[in-house]
Amino acid sequence: MIIQLPAILPGELNLVEINQKLHQHKIILDWSSVISAPKSQLAILLEGIDLVEDADWLGIDSSAADNATLETIIHLLATNEHCNATLKFELILEML
Repeated sequence: MIIQLPAILPGELNLVEINQKLHQHKIILDWSSVISAPKSQLAILLEGIDLVEDADWLGIDSSAADNATLETIIHLLATNEHCNATLKFELILEML
């Protein structure tokens, strides 16, 4: 199931619930409408996400979100303890 993220996170979404569904690989995120995603809200949404196990469900591509949002997402994911250095570097290059 694809979850259309709102223009301004969190909107009406329960980000803790969305996070749980991401961990269970039940949803794919659609970032195409996002124009504002505060770091605090992204931290809730992406808490504990593993780049290897969860990459296909994150739905991130450079055309889907503005540069500031992508930079924040990359930072939050790249600083995740579940991700090794090679994957962090590959993710950052992929997003640029």
